[in-house]
Amino acid sequence: MFPGPGAHSPGSLGPLVSGSAELRGMLERIDRIAAEYGWEPVSDLLLRADEAHAGEVKQRPEHYWLAFYSTSLVLAAMLRSADVAADVLVGHSSGEVAALVAADALTADAGARVLCERIRAVNDTALPTGAMIAVEAAARRVEHMCAAVGDVSLAVAVDNGPRQVVVSGRSYAVHRLQRLAEALMVRATVLEAPGAFHNPMFGGAAHRFAEATAGIEVRAPLGRVYSPQLGRYVRSAGDVRELLAGLLVLPVAFRQALLHLYDDGVTDFVECGAGQLLTGLVAANLPATAQAVPLLSDGAQALSVPDVLARLVGRQQRPRDAVSAVSRAPLTAPRFAVAGEVPPVERDPSDRPAAAPALTELTRPGTV
Repeated sequence: MFPGPGAHSPGSLGPLVSGSAELRGMLERIDRIAAEYGWEPVSDLLLRADEAHAGEVKQRPEHYWLAFYSTSLVLAAMLRSADVAADVLVGHSSGEVAALVAADALTADAGARVLCERIRAVNDTALPTGAMIAVEAAARRVEHMCAAVGDVSLAVAVDNGPRQVVVSGRSYAVHRLQRLAEALMVRATVLEAPGAFHNPMFGGAAHRFAEATAGIEVRAPLGRVYSPQLGRYVRSAGDVRELLAGLLVLPVAFRQALLHLYDDGVTDFVECGAGQLLTGLVAANLPATAQAVPLLSDGAQALSVPDVLARLVGRQQRPRDAVSAVSRAPLTAPRFAVAGEVPPVERDPSDRPAAAPALTELTRPGTV
């Protein structure tokens, strides 16, 4: 599973890429592409941790849009190097771009350019100020709440789980929805997302974005890729182009994606990013027979990643094992010497699914 913006940790990639000229070269190329759009290098944030960099995350677009992407690509390369095979790849929101790169439908450079052009299109389009809000209620109820507010800009942007829905729209309408939620004693928190993403009000920006990315080469994925935004598997270059065209306006049906993959026989999920947001969504949406493993729960865990990879390799020896969301891309990394063990995230089948991640987890920058 490839998470979206916010799924990075300052300094976390330093120990992981120190011995890989290829991975460091990939980060350098992403920095050069960022520079073409007037952005600062993102690799400094990811390779070294200090308070100054941590405080700049909200102000710098390269941190918001390229840090999670770079982190996912490095972890995907490590998974492939460890011979952890993928049954299917799935991304969340902008994480779908990383999933396409991992499936060789886009190059790493092209994926970075897609993310940069996406934001340029938004910035170049005259749009009313937008916002996003996480509501702790089922999607159907949230839709009724939006209808009660009576503003056409409000739309369900992300369906993460049975009690975790994100709505986007004009800022004043989002704040009206927040007041309604308070009156109904429904918990709702405005997110720090820089706009009303996954909303039809971005239609003009989506048109600009499609024109700007028309020349970017796309290919049919090498392996299976499931798109929560398309609601189906991505099988052809045409599907890739359709997904890119909809990145700004299509809602993210992540809850439905997890259920579909589980019904298809996927029971092991690997979060290919920093943090545990998607790992928590697996627990919230699927039976206890589904297992989720975060590769990099925080920056301090970076040195333990090789141990986690070793356990994943061992788990793939089980009959009919299906490990979800790991790389099939031709990204390479050096083989790691593995020592010790880190227990995988396991739950007894008799346990009930854990609760969804708290809204405090969703309110950090870029969790949608």
